[in-house]
Amino acid sequence: MRKLLVVDPGGEYSRILLRALGNRHRVECCGTGNEALELAERFQPDGIVLDLNMPEVDGISLLSGIRNLGCSAAVLAVTTLFTPYIQQGLQQLAVSYVMMKPCNPRALAARTEDLLRFPMESRSTEPYVRITSALLSLGMRSGHEGFSFLLPAILYRARHPRAAITKQIYPAVAEACGVSPQQVERDIRLAIASGWKHGDRRTWERFFPGETKVPSNDRFLRRMADALRL
Repeated sequence: MRKLLVVDPGGEYSRILLRALGNRHRVECCGTGNEALELAERFQPDGIVLDLNMPEVDGISLLSGIRNLGCSAAVLAVTTLFTPYIQQGLQQLAVSYVMMKPCNPRALAARTEDLLRFPMESRSTEPYVRITSALLSLGMRSGHEGFSFLLPAILYRARHPRAAITKQIYPAVAEACGVSPQQVERDIRLAIASGWKHGDRRTWERFFPGETKVPSNDRFLRRMADALRL
């Protein structure tokens, strides 16, 4: 049993994670920066889920304060914004995962479980920050469920270049997120199509030079994994 700290001023993600993980792990929840600092020092969590959109304190500054206490917990950050300042801060403070709000509850629970099951590996998964930045630059809508599926799918493709997308990647992502492989395929396809329609053409040209039509799921995953050099 591992220890999870959820810093969530709205309480929504605290309720989701207590229901999903409370019977397997020790879960402490709080809603303010001062409570987070106190619990990080006293509770010594193995993992932290942190909403960066705190009402009374900058989330990056709060995480910096938690790190300054000597807390080396793996961190999953949720945010409505992904600015260069936030990206730099997340990389410097060794954040493992980034999820854009609103989060899919099943995906949030799955990513948090990964955080607790493999804390040392999670602390080395900074590529999630770069993947998120790249997807947003391509016009992907963070609220689209396919956005959450693309993150683990790209990382899986990078780690397993020979993996079959239908027989291996879709089922792996589906199992982690608690959905069907068919839903993963469909939502990734729709997310790519949405980004192609609304994204900046120059950015798409940088990642997909000469592309004249919406790339297939497989081509998109391969190209993003290669371009990000994961």
